[in-house]
Amino acid sequence: MTDSSKTPILISEEEASGRVAEIYQRIKQGFQIAFVPNFFKAQAIRPDLLENTWENVERILIKEEYLPRTIKEMMFTAISKANHCQYCESAHLAFCKILGVDQATRDHLMANIEELRPERTRDIIKVGTKMGVTPVTVTQDDYDLLRYHGVGYEELQEIVAMASFASFANITADTLQVPVDKDFHDILTT
Repeated sequence: MTDSSKTPILISEEEASGRVAEIYQRIKQGFQIAFVPNFFKAQAIRPDLLENTWENVERILIKEEYLPRTIKEMMFTAISKANHCQYCESAHLAFCKILGVDQATRDHLMANIEELRPERTRDIIKVGTKMGVTPVTVTQDDYDLLRYHGVGYEELQEIVAMASFASFANITADTLQVPVDKDFHDILTT
């Protein structure tokens, strides 16, 4: 038995049964990947919390109501980088690649958001990152910038939800000390 204060308990796919196994299948189907990320395995000891987290991923990240998932993944990556969450940064940078975000755009996310194009995407990610990292610093100028790009109230709500969820995920991954999946590493290096 490992010291759970230092090492996360990860429930593997082979160990999962019942409700956890069902949620794991939903995760793989929802993300369209062949593995369950460690982020979810680290929460599986509490199936109720695992299910709530997955339902939020489906509603906030995967569902494309106002923002395309690529922009949400890019925002998730930028927030994770700003919050120094290595797990979420790697995972969502990998999802960006899976979704077809080109190398130059991924590089800009990691090195210089100011270089992102188109400008509308850049400004959504910049303001969304501010919301997810230092929400108290969001100003009227930030809202005016989003309005300039035609961001309506419904889309703004989705940006806020995405920023909030990314921060939640960063806190969860960091405090549970979730190790970066080899699968994400492989996606990013091939």
